[in-house]
Amino acid sequence: MADSIRAVEREWSKASAKVDLARLVSTQKLGDLSAQLGECGESLRERGADDDEMSDEQVAALSEHLQKVRDGASKVSSDHKELHGNISKIGRAIDKNFTIDLDASGQENVFEAPERARMLNGVLCDHFLRQGRLDVARRLAEEAGLNLKDEAISPFVALNQILESCQERNLEPVLSWAEANGDWLKSRNSCLAFKLHRLKFLSLLEAGERARALEYAKNFAPYAEMKKREFQQLMGCLAYAGKGLSTSPYAFLLDPVYWTEACDEFMKEACALSGLPVTSHLSAGLAAGCSALPNLLQIKSVLRQRHVHDMWSAMDELPIEIDIGSEQLYHSIFACPIMKQQSTSENPPMRLSCGHVISRDAIDRLLTGLRLKCPYCPVEMQATDTKVIHF
Repeated sequence: MADSIRAVEREWSKASAKVDLARLVSTQKLGDLSAQLGECGESLRERGADDDEMSDEQVAALSEHLQKVRDGASKVSSDHKELHGNISKIGRAIDKNFTIDLDASGQENVFEAPERARMLNGVLCDHFLRQGRLDVARRLAEEAGLNLKDEAISPFVALNQILESCQERNLEPVLSWAEANGDWLKSRNSCLAFKLHRLKFLSLLEAGERARALEYAKNFAPYAEMKKREFQQLMGCLAYAGKGLSTSPYAFLLDPVYWTEACDEFMKEACALSGLPVTSHLSAGLAAGCSALPNLLQIKSVLRQRHVHDMWSAMDELPIEIDIGSEQLYHSIFACPIMKQQSTSENPPMRLSCGHVISRDAIDRLLTGLRLKCPYCPVEMQATDTKVIHF
């Protein structure tokens, strides 16, 4: 990928240098032509208004100037055509170095099985619910044969109504929600309530309502010690109530990013309270896929070059591990210390009666009849004494 970027950058640098040079030459050339035409016009005016015909010298001078204009215009046009060639090389370099065959990054017919198609439709339905597109979610559930119950919809309806109000800078619904769930937020050491009170306080000051803002500042009392610096900044804002706040030393507190941060914090806490993941499965899958796509394309290319086309399709997992970032890791991964393999649904981690954990394949290899000895301690046990572990 880095080599491809550098190859395109080289063509871009060449084209950029050519454009700069052509601009300089063309400007100079057009300036010279303009000066020559000016001299020609001055020469013609010197012959006088009463002359009906031009002298031979004037005709020769005019012809000479016209030829110079034609030659200059032809040179500018030729230079301009050369620029097209250099610029088109950038497009060819992009096509050559960033050839993307997205069909090569996955398996065909993955969602043809009814169970998988139903799972995909469920993921899409969940995403539409999170986006507040309840009508689309209901229609999709109806056409896909999903059993979408009202109790599954109601949490999303309430969350989206509150979120939309917050995005429109109406804090009353979200403040009411935070107050109703204050004990739960406090148990999580959440800063959501403080961030909401800060936005409300600053909104009152922007409106010039200093007295109301001062009265509202009582809501910061529980956070005075924990948020001492922020509390001091907010108290300093009192001196700049009204339009002066936007040009004060505390103008950074009016940045829209604080509203976005509060909305994101609300969704995080509300989803946690309802037992829902913060992001939809579709969004998480798309983010992971975008991170993994360059590596997937590179793996597919290598497999083709080594003539092992069927390795990918013959396995339920990738031939190598792909790092998609810690923010995309949602489950613990167990690797058997005996077999040195990552566990799968067919080869799950198994807890021995002594507490050590190995894979099922390792247990099968260590079995002697119906008895098994732990590879890490002297404890012996029956094969039936082992239990599947779910991480």
